[in-house]
Amino acid sequence: MDKIYKPYCQVLKEVFLYGDLLKIKRINIFCHDLDEIANFNINEIYKSDSIVESVIDKDILFNNYKRMITGQIDNFSDIVRFQAKDNKIIDLSFYSSVIERKENGVVVLEFIEESEQIYKEIFNGLIKNKFVGVVVYYDDKIEFIDEGFKYITNFNEDDVKGMNFSSLFHDYVVDTIKHFDSLRKSGKFLEKHYNLMPIKTKSGYFKYVAAHDITIRFKGQLAGCMTLVDVTEEKYLKDFYQILNGINKLIFTSKTIEEFFQSVCQYLASLQNIRLAWIGELSGNKIKPIVVAGYDEGYTKYLEISIASEVKGASVPAATAIRSGEISINPNTEKNPNVEIWRDEMLERRFYSSCAIPIMFEDEYKYVLNLYSGEPYYFNKNLMSILKSIQRDITFFLKNIKELEFKEFLYRAIENTHDWVMITDKNGVIEYVNNAVEKISGYKKEEVLGKTPSIFKSGLYGKKFYKKFWDSLLKGEVYKGIVINKRKNGELFQLDHTIIPIVENGEVKKFVSIAKDISKELALEQEILRFKFQDLRTGLLNRQGFIKEVRKEIDKYRNIKPLKAIIVIDIFGFSHLNEIYGASICDNLLIKLGEKLKETFFSNDIIGRTGSDEFAVFLMMNDSNELSIMLKKVYDLLEKPLKIDSGEKIKVNVNIGIKTFEFVNEDITDVLYKAELALNIAKKDGENRFRFYNEELNKEITEYFDNMKMIIKALEEKRFVFYLQPIYDTTTLNVTGFEALVRINHPEKGIILPVKFIDIVEKSALLKDFEKYLFEMIVDYLKKMYSVFNCYYNIAINVSVNSFKTKDILLYAKNIPQELIRFVNIEVTERVFAENTEDIIYVLNELKSLGFTIEIDDFGTGYSSLSYIEKIPTDIIKIDMSFVRKINQCSKTKAVVKTIIELAKGLGLKTIAEGVETAEQYNILKALGCDFVQGYYFAKPLSLDDVLSYIKEKKHIS
Repeated sequence: MDKIYKPYCQVLKEVFLYGDLLKIKRINIFCHDLDEIANFNINEIYKSDSIVESVIDKDILFNNYKRMITGQIDNFSDIVRFQAKDNKIIDLSFYSSVIERKENGVVVLEFIEESEQIYKEIFNGLIKNKFVGVVVYYDDKIEFIDEGFKYITNFNEDDVKGMNFSSLFHDYVVDTIKHFDSLRKSGKFLEKHYNLMPIKTKSGYFKYVAAHDITIRFKGQLAGCMTLVDVTEEKYLKDFYQILNGINKLIFTSKTIEEFFQSVCQYLASLQNIRLAWIGELSGNKIKPIVVAGYDEGYTKYLEISIASEVKGASVPAATAIRSGEISINPNTEKNPNVEIWRDEMLERRFYSSCAIPIMFEDEYKYVLNLYSGEPYYFNKNLMSILKSIQRDITFFLKNIKELEFKEFLYRAIENTHDWVMITDKNGVIEYVNNAVEKISGYKKEEVLGKTPSIFKSGLYGKKFYKKFWDSLLKGEVYKGIVINKRKNGELFQLDHTIIPIVENGEVKKFVSIAKDISKELALEQEILRFKFQDLRTGLLNRQGFIKEVRKEIDKYRNIKPLKAIIVIDIFGFSHLNEIYGASICDNLLIKLGEKLKETFFSNDIIGRTGSDEFAVFLMMNDSNELSIMLKKVYDLLEKPLKIDSGEKIKVNVNIGIKTFEFVNEDITDVLYKAELALNIAKKDGENRFRFYNEELNKEITEYFDNMKMIIKALEEKRFVFYLQPIYDTTTLNVTGFEALVRINHPEKGIILPVKFIDIVEKSALLKDFEKYLFEMIVDYLKKMYSVFNCYYNIAINVSVNSFKTKDILLYAKNIPQELIRFVNIEVTERVFAENTEDIIYVLNELKSLGFTIEIDDFGTGYSSLSYIEKIPTDIIKIDMSFVRKINQCSKTKAVVKTIIELAKGLGLKTIAEGVETAEQYNILKALGCDFVQGYYFAKPLSLDDVLSYIKEKKHIS
């Protein structure tokens, strides 16, 4: 071997750059012969922050460190003079090299050289160090390994005999190693650094190392010498800390379980080492994927895993995890017998390891998160604790989803705030403060570092307080309490403090202070209270705030008994105004009306917005004449159009409901409710009408409640029935389907038409149960017809606008058996598109994807806009009977119908004309090319028994 120059001192450091400030942290000194040459003993070397750094001029050292961090150089060297402890000057060679790059910093390995003998001794120490591996290779064969290499890879000398060095690495490293071998044979000296390189271990899985490959002369040949530092644990921990941190961020930003699951899978699949992430839901005894992200390639399309232990494949991680409630790991797909049933599919997609994390929801393991990696042993038992942390956090989110949804606003309000963190030594000298300390206190960091916390003293506490405070801390006790401090500008602020003593070997070394500025929290509480009782759009009281303030006002005048009244004012036809002017302009209209009402009434009157387009006013008067005057003021106010910010002038018509009362113990919620009942009756009378709640009105209300009871009874006793009106092919007049028209089959009153109950249902909480039952009836009717005719007819059902807005329709629709879906037509009235068009189209697309036929009912009478028709996934347009009735009397109406039919054909849609009552109407529609017709000319709506007889008769005739 040629002359060897080895370091007598080898130092591993982390160097980070923060602005112009360098932070140097020594990780280890691998060889320390410095004491023999420089007269420093070992303890002095380890304790000193400057002995090793003093070998080279600070400016040169720091400038080169900065160049390393910015990527300008990978190493540097110099000849330096070093002053020993006895002041002797020693000439040394100094060499520093980057072995790993980090964000804003590097890890460097530094050598200081003197003589060959010293270096040989240092080298002998180095190769015995198990934390740094050394391997020498020539012609792709391993010639030498040290203790560190054995420790990192578990290979010994016998294992590596005849082994190709390149077989330990991935392809991208193999090519480089072989290329270097070739160049070294031609006499070239080469070197290369690898920041994060996978290396195969004896057990078959890979570890990650930071490696440096140089050329040395070994046994007369130029050979490669690679030093390795194991960074596997750091890499995996970093990966999974990133996963845990990312999931926790999603917990705070997700509003629903569906959104959270989707976000989690997409996030995980975006990570380098996760090829596929999917979440399965347990239904019965089978797990089915509900969210998938990443490299799927059809893997989960037909995936259905049984958790029954006796079923083949029940040992796969997902089934095992759900069954046991424990995280199940597949460390190596090629070797794990538990994944045998899926092995080929997994290996084809390079799923070399995987894990399944069971998630508890509502006291059972309902979901399982499945992760797949392209690296074998990426998932292993050493990571079990952090995987359990992920499991706990997701389970926590599901358990507290409702609470999390409630706290979403609060979270957003405080998202950008930060806790106060400060670290002091045992004497209270400040060593570190975070940015929150700057923000809360007003002091810059440089103004407080090196000082004591007394800089924040408010002057409100005496010596006794501080003595007790420090005595408890110095005993190692955690302090919790609220302390009033003073900002730099002299303002006082309150910190909710937790101060933790850091104790080592029974001695307090440092203190960590974590605190919150609770003065901000108090301000936030006030803001939340404001939002709780205020309507954010108009600035008026909301319903809850209105009731609260009325109660306070009544209680204030408890000893006097003036006439009191609650007036409820509702904008007539507000939804129609929304269709004409749009939501933004109508929002501004609400604001302007609120302002005008405040100007009209007295300052001590209470005004609130108690509904979407409803305002309420509380008055206290001497007599009813004052009430008449105030009502006149309201109508006078609205006599002229309201001018809004955009310049539009909008004529507003209203309806008013009034409830007067005298007693202070009246339930205000009940009074407001009765005023609203009077308002509902006023609405039925037309625009600009008002009604008082009184006994006559009570009769109408009683009728309303009787009808409500009838509806509830009909739901409970299943009295709702369908009357089916046949729909005919215009050309052949064959029956192609039916429209289902709901009725109540009352045991005493007989058949009750929807005019008596449908409006009540639509505006009540009964709608969900009502429509759920209608969908169940559709299935029953289809099956009964099939049992008679051995075939199905399409049945159309009209669905409430509100069910589209709430998306409840999707719940009902999914209960229809798959084989019957294509025989169910869902009718949606055109006015449904007046609001939230994109949301409605989303619902229709979902229904369409399930296989339902979509019909637009009353086409041309509601929200008539060609801008939406091309976006709607409809199949059929129904021409409203108002057009059909006039088609033979008015040429313009006929032209409109013709245009609708031609538009539908151009869009590939079918048309149904409803309300056909004469042969003339039928012939005109047939001539215009209308596809289907229905109406009393052909048949009235029929009960199911009559339908069965009718179809039998038509089939017999045909």
